[in-house]
Amino acid sequence: MGSKIGKQFGLDRLKEYCKTYNKILTREEFKKYNIKPSYSWYERNFGDYKNACFEAGLIEKPLTEEERINISINELIKLANTLNKCPTVAEYESIKHRGYQRRDLEKHLKIKYNDICRKYIPQYKLNNDMDVSKETIFKDMKDMLIKNGRAMTFDEMKEQGLHYSYSIFESKCNMLFNDIILHLGYIPIGTTTSTKTRDKMLNDFNKLFIKLNKIPTVKDLDKNNGETSNWSTYIRHFDSI
Repeated sequence: MGSKIGKQFGLDRLKEYCKTYNKILTREEFKKYNIKPSYSWYERNFGDYKNACFEAGLIEKPLTEEERINISINELIKLANTLNKCPTVAEYESIKHRGYQRRDLEKHLKIKYNDICRKYIPQYKLNNDMDVSKETIFKDMKDMLIKNGRAMTFDEMKEQGLHYSYSIFESKCNMLFNDIILHLGYIPIGTTTSTKTRDKMLNDFNKLFIKLNKIPTVKDLDKNNGETSNWSTYIRHFDSI
């Protein structure tokens, strides 16, 4: 199947299979359904499986590594300018990426996130959440609550300049966000998915996994009608889906 005719035959078969299963097939699904030509055949003949999918008209032209890195840097710069500060890891990972997620960007640039920020957005001071004390977190939040005269949600505080990531409340204060609000003398606003413990979030995720019979995607979490936390909350707590 290495000839020109063979390659066209392979593309036609790929289109047929993807139409049958109504999705772009994965390497695992090639093995599961014993699909021929094999996944590795497409890699050998097209250089990359994504290239084969592109040639078959199933996806847009795949971005090169250099293009994705450039897009990622531009995403970082745009986000920093929007926030007027250096984005936290959670803030960078919560946006919809056309480039790379944080860990992939670190891998391709071979430097850590903080060093990426130092290099590409040097005008913004790094977020040093891990150096902050519990007392400082309490003071910053208390000042904001006093200024607003009422309890606030985490998103409201972020909009008004609170730069801490959600996970810092657990790691530094051993408390959830709403627990801190209560500790500071205010009644939390509602009970949102953000107040769930990590164990509860994992339990919800597992229930959805059983329900769907597959690992939930970002879209699955977003359209799950509140049965789980949203995808950005999972990223804040666990770094990635």
